[in-house]
Amino acid sequence: MILVKFDKEIKGTSTVEKYKEWIEFESYSLNVSRHVQVQGNDRDVGQAFISEFLLTKGADKTSPEFFIQSLVGTAFDSATIVVLHAAGSSKTSQELLQITLTKPVVSSFSTQCTANNRPTEHLSLNFINIKYKYVHFDGDVNKGSVEKSYDVFAKA
Repeated sequence: MILVKFDKEIKGTSTVEKYKEWIEFESYSLNVSRHVQVQGNDRDVGQAFISEFLLTKGADKTSPEFFIQSLVGTAFDSATIVVLHAAGSSKTSQELLQITLTKPVVSSFSTQCTANNRPTEHLSLNFINIKYKYVHFDGDVNKGSVEKSYDVFAKA
């Protein structure tokens, strides 16, 4: 399960304890790449490029807000994305991944629908800093976490 909360009050439909009214998403995508040129015995490694954070969800009560945000371009202070998974014998929801974006802006909003289906929406978030935290589990036992961050402006 992918849940997102923005610092601005945008109430979603999540009923998960600790994440009530967070926004439910179906998928996300983030890409990092760099140009690497090999010539003879030399390899030139270019600067890294990080994509915008792409999110996909079904239309819901947050749809009009994201539509407007894509038009006005106002930055939020932050957005927190969590990925939950069912762990251990009790199958309780555990936070496996947490990604925090600083100053995200809805840079793109698109919606599509086919007959007799719920509309699907795609959002792109541009950001200036990303914090990426992974929590390791052995069954339902938390074995610790690893966290890294990257500043887009400082490139570090």
